[in-house]
Amino acid sequence: MIRGSVLLMVGTLVMVLPVGVLGGVFLAEYAGNNVVSRFIHASVASLAGTPSVIFGLFGLAVFVIMMKMGVSLLAGCLTLALFTLPAVVFTTENAIRSVPESFIEAGMALGLSRWQILWKIVLPNAMPGILTGVVLSTGRAAGEAPPILLTAGIYYATGSLPRGWDILKQPVANLPYHLAEGYRQGGVIPEGIVWGTCLTLMLFVLIINIWAIMVRVRVRRRQRW
Repeated sequence: MIRGSVLLMVGTLVMVLPVGVLGGVFLAEYAGNNVVSRFIHASVASLAGTPSVIFGLFGLAVFVIMMKMGVSLLAGCLTLALFTLPAVVFTTENAIRSVPESFIEAGMALGLSRWQILWKIVLPNAMPGILTGVVLSTGRAAGEAPPILLTAGIYYATGSLPRGWDILKQPVANLPYHLAEGYRQGGVIPEGIVWGTCLTLMLFVLIINIWAIMVRVRVRRRQRW
């Protein structure tokens, strides 16, 4: 179950990182202030406030049924990536906008192009906020139960997971699904196992949060040097 939760988190991180960061860069640096950009902002904000069960139903309808992926790790990662994407976009945009304007003006004074300023000045200074937001968002997504229940989760598996790319086609046992089934089947599953799953899931999220803080501190220290 812990391994399944880790696989879901890593898969979500791999999928959402490039798309979310590029979306945040586009909104902060290239979208401007027009009707299109305001519409995109409103759409992303609406998705950010959408309940996770809606994303789960969307993943069930599109990835599991329409695209015939079945209940699998790949369908779960895609669904969690969509669920996490709005938060990553907003985190990236806010981190980029928080870079002091004087840094950008200094780059322009040195004759750097807009792309060079973005790559060498803006992104390195915004990286602590971006990484923290991405890690926290994917950790929160891995602890969400409804999307996983509908697209990727199984309660119990007797065999070991396959190796290589075949693992993407298989459902995974994970902590949120196990916890939900533990409460749903009251009296069937020992209460100690249910509470143990609660504690493990809490520790799992806590470790992710601590890791995000450590990454942010380390990146900031490197910037100071």
